Amino acid sequence: GNKGGGRGLSWQFNQNRRARDVELPFTPGLKKVLSRAAKLADAFDSEPIRSEHLMLALLEYDPLGNEGEGTGATVDEDGYAKGALAVILRMDDMDSDTFSASEFCRTLVMDMSGKKDSAELVTGTPGGSDIPTLKECGTDLTELAENGELDEVYGRDDEVKACLRTLVRRRKNNPCLMGEPGVGKTAIAEGIAQILAAPKMLAKMDEIFDRDDDGNFVNQAEVERVKALAKLCPPRLRSHRVVSLELASLVAGTKYRGEFEERLQSIVQEVTDDKSQPTILFIDEIHTLVGAGSAEGGIDAANLLKPALARGKLQVIGATTISEYRKHIEKDAALERRLQPTMVKEPTVEQTIDILGNVAAKYGKFHNVKYTRGAVEAAAKLSERYINDRFLPDKAIDLLDEAGAVVQMESPFDVTGAVKVPEERYPEVTEHTIARVVSEWTNVPVGKLESKETDRLLALETELTLRVKGQGRAVRSVSRAVRRSRSGLRDQTRPVASFLFCGPTGVGKTELCKTLAENYYGSEKDMVRIDMSEYMEKHSVSRLTGPPPGYIGYEEGGQLTEAVRRAPHSLVLLDELEKAHGDVLNILLQIMEDGTLTDGKGRTVCFKNAILVMTSNVGSRRILQVAKERAASRGGVAEKVNGSFEVNGSSDPAPEPERRKKKKVRREESDDEDFSDELHAAATYAE
Repeated sequence: GNKGGGRGLSWQFNQNRRARDVELPFTPGLKKVLSRAAKLADAFDSEPIRSEHLMLALLEYDPLGNEGEGTGATVDEDGYAKGALAVILRMDDMDSDTFSASEFCRTLVMDMSGKKDSAELVTGTPGGSDIPTLKECGTDLTELAENGELDEVYGRDDEVKACLRTLVRRRKNNPCLMGEPGVGKTAIAEGIAQILAAPKMLAKMDEIFDRDDDGNFVNQAEVERVKALAKLCPPRLRSHRVVSLELASLVAGTKYRGEFEERLQSIVQEVTDDKSQPTILFIDEIHTLVGAGSAEGGIDAANLLKPALARGKLQVIGATTISEYRKHIEKDAALERRLQPTMVKEPTVEQTIDILGNVAAKYGKFHNVKYTRGAVEAAAKLSERYINDRFLPDKAIDLLDEAGAVVQMESPFDVTGAVKVPEERYPEVTEHTIARVVSEWTNVPVGKLESKETDRLLALETELTLRVKGQGRAVRSVSRAVRRSRSGLRDQTRPVASFLFCGPTGVGKTELCKTLAENYYGSEKDMVRIDMSEYMEKHSVSRLTGPPPGYIGYEEGGQLTEAVRRAPHSLVLLDELEKAHGDVLNILLQIMEDGTLTDGKGRTVCFKNAILVMTSNVGSRRILQVAKERAASRGGVAEKVNGSFEVNGSSDPAPEPERRKKKKVRREESDDEDFSDELHAAATYAE
């Protein structure tokens, strides 16, 4: 329909078999009905005027001329509605006193339009504003803390206090949490919200906590925790609240230029105008502000917040990763100087064990299981050892959560849910369950994780001899080197072992690699084989780590780095090393000394769980002779690489006194190492 319609309707009819066009003008009553229907359509955010809008407009029309528009039902509205419904819906039961035709129509129209509130319909107000409020696009973390819906924060006392000190500053009082994904940046913001909520909770203790018959609090431990948090709250922040702003909610639904800016300005205005309860905005992934909502010739969200931040009327807690901070925020000097960076480092294994010990009870209650102390320690240690592409404590907590789900699914339970299992009969989550989950995530066999590595490593030489015949000296050297490195007498950031196998074709170099991969990692498939004859040219070396940005194949990654990144627990075989270009040795030197390699995308690939093996078809003397004939630079690098090998075909045994001195130095260097693997027997045997 035409919302402004005033010209009238054009009717065509037959009279005495002659067609004539007659222009019928709108009556005042019809104009009122159409105008009312247009307002109702606007209230429902409907572009066209539909039949339900016309129906409701007719219900509110008073033929007696009383101005009752928008005030609810008119004098004879229900009578007109009953008559209309009797014809339209063919309902005969219209004379009942309990039946309200007007309410029936309103409910029908609201259901068709999806409206939940009928007040807007009755009054006829034009739909209200489309600008969302802070309550609609934000989450009040302080309110969640008062209701006990936030998890407690452990092991981040220093970071929380640093943020509180920044918040009470006179200028530049906007902390920005910087850290890798999963280290606990959002948890720190939730911890601040709990501290700000603690004084409010103390003011209404009797409403929140129950008391027993003697007048004591039932949950005395929780009361003491709230009191401890209240002591940390600065007096200046006792009336503040923390609201998590969801930037996606602001951007969603914006179609026209200026809508996003209007929404964000409305939020900022709402925050700055509220003097009774000052609000601190928590913006997770704050780097998304830079460029958010900007169109061609427009301004982004960061520029909209700068004036309020500069005047000190708006306080913000941001959270982002180090790389995103440098990529987006550091480039905007005006925004950077208004934020105070606070580093959030990854916790150590010992700190992670303490964190898991505190959160295990909550996860156990959720899954109806019990976590043993061994399971908590295994989750921290195994996640640190085998899951290299994520960070503590996130990956360790995920291990606990997944293991609890596994035990819950496998334990017998009542289908009806009528029988409640007492807590003392909950099934246990043990190291075995944690090991199973790790094996599913990393493809490392469960048996290898469960068995004592001491027995497995002591039997390594016997297992290798069963398949590799006639190479007793090489097998003994490889076994000793692996045992020595796994016993802790090595830098834990370096590869498990580095070998150089020299000899003619067919003597068993590759077979020894396959056997070692099967016995150490569990399968022959856990081996990455690269033919170094494909890397004879200087420019081909970049294929190992991937081309730099701007070159073809940049997104695909490197042949070596991508393979190890996907399977970090594998044996890396570099076949025919002498055929590769000299620059390859520079890469190998970094792997053997640091245990890491950076690919073309800037990602760091860890080799600390890999065994590095290089083979050559010529003798070691020939390799050294060729190296001298090459460029001087390659000769220098080759000498360094040669000294990093665990086993080298050209190296002669050192005198016994020198060997004992080296062992003594290694023991002194490893006094501070964690001998959690209990491989002292293997270390003794390796001597």
